[in-house]
Amino acid sequence: MVGHYWLRNPKLSPNSFLRLQIENTLEAICSFADDIIHAKATYDKLLSEAPKFKLITPSILSDRLRINEPLARKVIKDLMARGAIRMVSAHASQHQGDNIMT
Repeated sequence: MVGHYWLRNPKLSPNSFLRLQIENTLEAICSFADDIIHAKATYDKLLSEAPKFKLITPSILSDRLRINEPLARKVIKDLMARGAIRMVSAHASQHQGDNIMT
């Protein structure tokens, strides 16, 4: 069925089932885009605030900035790669992401 015109305007679709599918898909796409924008804002906040902390560990980042610890470990690795933070202490029994940074 050819009908690209009704993809831009679901009210012009041939039947109500297609109209509902198009509207639901558009809503899901908009929701997904909002989630991406929100995640970008959170990541920018992490990159600006985290280097100012006196002590940086994944648990501290997850508590203060309300993110999960795997994301906190990735942020720490990214900040170390950028030179924004440096490792102060590491213990042999600690995981690579659980080192103390400043």
